[in-house]
Amino acid sequence: MSFHVKPGDQVAHSVDFLRAIFSEHDNLAHARGVVVSREPISDRNALITVKWGDDEIPPKILESNLAIVGPNMRFCRC
Repeated sequence: MSFHVKPGDQVAHSVDFLRAIFSEHDNLAHARGVVVSREPISDRNALITVKWGDDEIPPKILESNLAIVGPNMRFCRC
């Protein structure tokens, strides 16, 4: 894995994960959340607790199934 999330990061499910579970067109694909905690489970992965905007989405997910989201730096004048 080339990145690590940390508490406070804004995340979404990764495109590869959504495609793997055939959910690239449902509410899971549009979900955004904030990382609450990170629990390492191996040298290469961690179990992440996310506070999603939707209570129906399970809060725990592997870090490798997440993507960090934020402003589009190509268009944002942040």
